Amino acid sequence: MNKICIRKEGKATLVGILIPIGSYYEEPHIKGISHFIEHCCFKGTKNRTQKEINLAIEQYGGDINAFTDNEITFYWAKIANQYKDIAIDVITDIVTNPIFPSKEIDKEREVILQELKMYEDNPSHYIYQLANEHYYPKDNGFYLPIIGTEKTLQNINKKEILNYYKKYYNNPTLIIIGDVKDELYMEEELSLDYPDYRIPTKFKRRIFENRKDISQSIMLIKADVNVSEFSGLEKEYLMDLLSEVYNDMSGRLFSKIREEYNLVYRIHFGITMNSNGIINWEVNLGLNKNKINKAYDLIIKELNRPITKKELEIAVTKTIGSQALRIESLNCIAETIAYGIRANLDWNEYLFNYEKNINKYKNNLNYFLKKMNFKENIMAGIIPK
Repeated sequence: MNKICIRKEGKATLVGILIPIGSYYEEPHIKGISHFIEHCCFKGTKNRTQKEINLAIEQYGGDINAFTDNEITFYWAKIANQYKDIAIDVITDIVTNPIFPSKEIDKEREVILQELKMYEDNPSHYIYQLANEHYYPKDNGFYLPIIGTEKTLQNINKKEILNYYKKYYNNPTLIIIGDVKDELYMEEELSLDYPDYRIPTKFKRRIFENRKDISQSIMLIKADVNVSEFSGLEKEYLMDLLSEVYNDMSGRLFSKIREEYNLVYRIHFGITMNSNGIINWEVNLGLNKNKINKAYDLIIKELNRPITKKELEIAVTKTIGSQALRIESLNCIAETIAYGIRANLDWNEYLFNYEKNINKYKNNLNYFLKKMNFKENIMAGIIPK
């Protein structure tokens, strides 16, 4: 097992294991199996029952959990330093020794179906599924939600789980952050697949779905873009700067859409990068259905407006300050490492030489913004019936 150790002063240690596989790579008929396996790994191992797994961490006041994304699955426990060896043992056990009891698989399927319904009932969650189903073609790994669908979840059985587990759980990386004696960095590079798809060009530009029992419209504007002339690490810094320009109470979108025009209570710009370097961006907000077109025009105008010298200065100080806060969180450090490994990025440089690199790349921000081509997008809305 690959291993990374980062020393960080404090009273707690986080132990995590990265599995570099997620829902993007699943066969359509078993969509959701990565997330399903994540649940089932907590249902018992060769050494512990489900109750013993949870109690081993929680009896000392620690936290244990996991999450599944498009390209990674991550298991973690955070615990007081004096119990870190227990956390290492438990997290390693659930990832390397699960027994997948058939009875528990059937029971957990029902739990996940309830989780699916919870997401579908929440317009703020469901809006992503609605947009993706109209933006991506059916053969794209982002077409269906990470959790799967009612139909695909019924296709997942013990045989499918064992086959998937044996195929993809053979290159885990153990990540320990906190009370470690010696810092250690992974020496062996992982052999990984990367998303292989063309950015959609043929799709319906506006999608609306009516829903009862809501009084506010939920709106999502999104697209993928390939800004290939920038390195992966440079894109990460420039994406951070864009996020700071658009977000928060001092950001463009809040200032224009909420404060000047009073159209929304909340608005957020999100931007991430897949391991193949393709960037996903989005703007999500809630507003009166009669104001959707006006808000859309204002948002696109703000996204495309060149960044002033003053805005850039503020964005740089914001990103440096935000990074200082992020690296106070063991979870943020662990997740940055996990996603960095998956994308083959120099996560150590990104985490610990942040100020130097922001100042190195900041003058490329307006060119980067131009290449983002924000006018090409899909808008999805869930509106009151």
